[in-house]
Amino acid sequence: MNRERILLLTPFFLSDNEYIGDVKTIDAMDTISSTASKLLKTLPSYKTTNYCTNYICPEFSIDPHSYEVIKLIAFDGHINIQESMDTFLEREEINCDNCDSKRYITVSVMTHILVELVSLPRDFHSSTSATNIDQIHQNYAKETIMTLDDIPKTLNLKNQIYYLRGVVVFEGGHRTGLRVSSGHYKGFAFRSNDHWELYDDLKENVKPA
Repeated sequence: MNRERILLLTPFFLSDNEYIGDVKTIDAMDTISSTASKLLKTLPSYKTTNYCTNYICPEFSIDPHSYEVIKLIAFDGHINIQESMDTFLEREEINCDNCDSKRYITVSVMTHILVELVSLPRDFHSSTSATNIDQIHQNYAKETIMTLDDIPKTLNLKNQIYYLRGVVVFEGGHRTGLRVSSGHYKGFAFRSNDHWELYDDLKENVKPA
């Protein structure tokens, strides 16, 4: 298992430092979201398409962009994931910078999705722009108030059913709400018999949860 992890992580986390005997180190200090973005470049969660309603616009269509992780904000630690995903998938209308027409940004989900829940105080939403919120949650990570039973086991996204397969939980920084340089991740796998299994590197064996 450890050898398989090393082979998986080496291309992304191999340190540039060289030691005596040509020994190299793997620095895998990272967030789960950042790690997923590195490992799943060819397996994105969603794509966005940006096009103008003016067919003769010099920039009628912008090449689609792919993203590995869907980030949802849980204000004050609470969130309805289905409703938040429905909002996330709504078509966005913006002004075109190249002409006087409107542009549409549409979101298409892929065969799988990874969703990161980030908890922020509700006051941040009323006093901060969306762009700044994206910057804030890079440094702020208060806990989301939710149990495994609270997490929906299916999501209906544009008439496609997505089934829950697992949850990753981070322990660290909950008291202050600030992201810290160290912590611990645990994985919970949701099996077809509706039971949870806990995967924890600090434990010798997989345990029911």
